[in-house]
Amino acid sequence: MASKRRLRRKSCEGKIQFPDKDTAMKACYSYKRKFGQFMTAYPCKFCNHFHIGHPTKQVRTALFHKYG
Repeated sequence: MASKRRLRRKSCEGKIQFPDKDTAMKACYSYKRKFGQFMTAYPCKFCNHFHIGHPTKQVRTALFHKYG
């Protein structure tokens, strides 16, 4: 079983912390324009801020079918 410290390090270390979802979503849109990759914002349960990352496979599939 992984330690809580290791999980927090993996979840937060090296990632940008955004104070709210709106700021994180603006960063997602900027990333999409700059690199052409879709990103999504998510709340972090360890630091109570938002991070951005690639969406899960389920979300990508749903978006593809909806907007595809």
